[in-house]
Amino acid sequence: MNLESTDGAWEIIGAKVDDDFTVTRSAFDEDAGWQCEVEEAVVTVVYEHLLEATERGIDWPSDPEQQLRIDHSSGLIVAPSVSSTEELREEADPNATGVIQTFTVTFVVPADLLEIQFFFDMPDRMYDQALDVWLYGISGNEAQYKTVDFAV
Repeated sequence: MNLESTDGAWEIIGAKVDDDFTVTRSAFDEDAGWQCEVEEAVVTVVYEHLLEATERGIDWPSDPEQQLRIDHSSGLIVAPSVSSTEELREEADPNATGVIQTFTVTFVVPADLLEIQFFFDMPDRMYDQALDVWLYGISGNEAQYKTVDFAV
């Protein structure tokens, strides 16, 4: 993704969003019991996002309630539950060092929905702390679709 300031004076070329998701589907939990109604299933998505690149002084906010949905024939399914944790992570790559936010996004879907297409609207703005300027996506920030098939 490429980003630039509104006046075009500053840019970031080649920013990448980690699109590695872990997806589970269930209706029953050993500890908590039934998670949904009989005609429903619970789909949980867990993924990480570099919220703050501390070495570079860049904040990259993300809002999974607005950015991650399930694309269904009846329309987009919005997550009724989103939680997150933050952890400071040191990496050899200074672009990957910083505050990592792990999101757990929970959806309730029809029980017969086994092939699930996720719609991910990329976080397309960053804040540069040193320059005190917001940078916005100008290319490569198009929405992405990921499909998970639980019928296989």
